[in-house]
Amino acid sequence: MGFKIVGKCHTTKQKVRLLIIAKTTENIDNSLHFSSTMPNSNFYTALCRWAASLCFALFFSAFLAPFLAAQNRAVAVVYDNSGSMRDAGQCDGINYALQVMVGLLHSQDELYVYKMDSPNGHFMNLNDKHNTIKNINTVYDCKAKATPFEAVINAKNKLSQSSRKDKWLLILSDGMITDKQFIAKYTNDLRSFVEQTGSRIIFLNVSAANTPLDQYFSQTQTPQQTQRTDGNFTQIIKTMENIGATVMTLSGGGVPFKPVGTKLQINTPLPLKKIIVLEQEARKNTVLPTVKNATSSGKNLWIEDTYTAQKANANYQMTGLITHISADKTANAIIPKGAIDIDFTGLPDPSKVKILPEVAAKLVVDIEGSVKSKSGNQQQICDTVRQVRVIARLLDLKDQPLDLPVLQGSRLWVMNETNHQKQAMSLDEKNSRFSTTIPLSSNHIVLSVTAEYAGYFNFQSQVINLHKDACPIPKANLEASKTKITASVLAMDAADYITVFPRLSVGDAQARPPTEAEMKDLYIEQSGGTEGISLSIDNMPDGSMRIRPKGAWCACFTRTGKSDIGLQLKSRNPNIQIGSKNNLTVSVEITDAPFWAKCGWLIIATLSALLVLWYIVGLIKKPRFCRGSEVVFSRITPLQTQKARSYPLPTGVLNRYLVPYIAEQQVVGTVKFRAGARCSHILIDKSAQTDNMFVSGFPIENPRVKDIRLSNGEKLEVARAGQSKETYEYRKL
Repeated sequence: MGFKIVGKCHTTKQKVRLLIIAKTTENIDNSLHFSSTMPNSNFYTALCRWAASLCFALFFSAFLAPFLAAQNRAVAVVYDNSGSMRDAGQCDGINYALQVMVGLLHSQDELYVYKMDSPNGHFMNLNDKHNTIKNINTVYDCKAKATPFEAVINAKNKLSQSSRKDKWLLILSDGMITDKQFIAKYTNDLRSFVEQTGSRIIFLNVSAANTPLDQYFSQTQTPQQTQRTDGNFTQIIKTMENIGATVMTLSGGGVPFKPVGTKLQINTPLPLKKIIVLEQEARKNTVLPTVKNATSSGKNLWIEDTYTAQKANANYQMTGLITHISADKTANAIIPKGAIDIDFTGLPDPSKVKILPEVAAKLVVDIEGSVKSKSGNQQQICDTVRQVRVIARLLDLKDQPLDLPVLQGSRLWVMNETNHQKQAMSLDEKNSRFSTTIPLSSNHIVLSVTAEYAGYFNFQSQVINLHKDACPIPKANLEASKTKITASVLAMDAADYITVFPRLSVGDAQARPPTEAEMKDLYIEQSGGTEGISLSIDNMPDGSMRIRPKGAWCACFTRTGKSDIGLQLKSRNPNIQIGSKNNLTVSVEITDAPFWAKCGWLIIATLSALLVLWYIVGLIKKPRFCRGSEVVFSRITPLQTQKARSYPLPTGVLNRYLVPYIAEQQVVGTVKFRAGARCSHILIDKSAQTDNMFVSGFPIENPRVKDIRLSNGEKLEVARAGQSKETYEYRKL
């Protein structure tokens, strides 16, 4: 059976949970199969196992959830102590579950247990848990014959008197209340208790009958959840798992761990306030290993006392060990995120161990909209509101958002506690918050928010009651400092302005400036005027609006002259009406200036830009010798042959990179060469060409007419007088 824990860690908000479990008088089929190994597996052992698991899950969800939440809690348990609670061993199961619950609670908590008949409460001392657990057996005696409603009211009243922030009321009954007219007598009691303290109600009905308690909830319209089965064991377990998804704060039975010898290892992505280790065994004469040591990143943690819950008779035995682990003895320090090792006195059975962390985090919920007033979990909103925005944040104990991977892995949704409809919330990663918009279709709606991060938390917020109430609708009017503006076309940035004051008034009350939120809903619409002349409108922090002429980006294009422009105040919010004084006519005059004064700088700037563009294009298009290019020059005369010599073609920086358009030139020997369009060739300047020049053995056709191409590896030969010859070879390395 999977377990989850519900609650909210480290919050100061009030929460109340009303959890109701009903029993059935039907016989349980003794052919049910149990996967647990029980040497003496018989009918009663199976029933005890079922009752203990069912009741433990219920108590676990109700008590461990707020325990992890705030350590500031009052709990009242009302149980049906009639004889039918013994029919299937439920009484023993509840007894065992109560012992486990005492071990899970903090010593600072308040715990009261009420019998239905007679309706008296007993205070349980959580400062002496060992003796309290031993004395639990004397509290349970399922021998009464009636199930009066008075015990529920007494427990509710006790919780109302408590100064604790979190209050829990559990009722264990079959729902067959024997009081006459109890619905009429206590019509508003539980509903008011729930609405005023942010409570939740879960009614687990294991029979198909429509009980008096069902009728009470229906007729009094008390917000609640009903989970119904027909008494089948499999259905009950499945239903409890569904309830666990709603009520418990730890999903999936706690944190996944890795067994390593006598150790269980976890790796937490969140800092923790505490770790609770819960071990359970259903077999007789079995000794569970206890926690002897725990470390966080090599640092020893504080191990508190281990509390033992046990219920046994001649047919069965149930045993549970509860151990609290803190960062130190004060339990005020934080266990950092990372690796944690929990060492036992023997080999632990992973199937019988749950590791339950108390994360150092909290869920904070707020409502955005036209909220008229707030008092606890009660919020009054204006009757004209059609929707509200629910905002939720997951914060650490320093009110900082949790790490982004945790936020991305969390699921949040809003629950309508009236019709039980869910609506998912989306994460705004920039602001580290979740939100969604909820429509308001009625005058009263009850909402809550659930935040789940698998294995670590399943926070549930305080129940929020939204009530619509009549709100006087303010009317907005306009007031202005003046109605005429004069500006020079050459100094539009320093133009004169007028200040417009929207004023809101209700009835005969004195008009007031709008709030920042109201200013966002007000705007001014322009009309009329000469085409091209308009006004800029800026909202100011003091609730006023500053209006000045709007010029073009250049005075050369700014329209000049006179114009009357109409201004009309508008509202985007139906909760703000527009009054009769919502119109204003502004006379605008923009004086002209000589053409050169307005446009001279633009003409100069344009010509300068064109010149720069021409220059840049010239630098880009300029033909340049390729890097590593050269001409190898040699001369042969009748008397001697000179050694070939290489001449690099690229010129200096000035000519190569700063002179636009003109091709790079270089003279080698007696020949001028020019850069070609590509590295594959250079050009023989036409001014250097003669009739006795040969390229690759062929004479130049029509020399001095155009530049001649000399490709990579080709040779230019020049015949000189006296049988002398010069050779020029182009190479691109």
